[in-house]
Amino acid sequence: MAALGLKSLVRPKKYRSYKGEVGQAANNVLQRQFKAQAANHLNKFSSVDELQTGLRKYIRYYNYDRIKLKLKGLSPVQYRTQPLAA
Repeated sequence: MAALGLKSLVRPKKYRSYKGEVGQAANNVLQRQFKAQAANHLNKFSSVDELQTGLRKYIRYYNYDRIKLKLKGLSPVQYRTQPLAA
């Protein structure tokens, strides 16, 4: 722009890192115990056939039976197959 003799009226903003207060660590941060427990809905399968059956059941549940509030309380398949409003 300087080559054309033009000058910008808007200054480019520079990045400024956050310089706010630093939080304090909890007193017992080293004494805390973090325990993770396996989810109850996980199944252990003893054969490939059982795994495939379990996957089919879950996919059917996920697509046909599970309702979502974002989809107006319908399952994904019901939402996709409803007629479009004119």
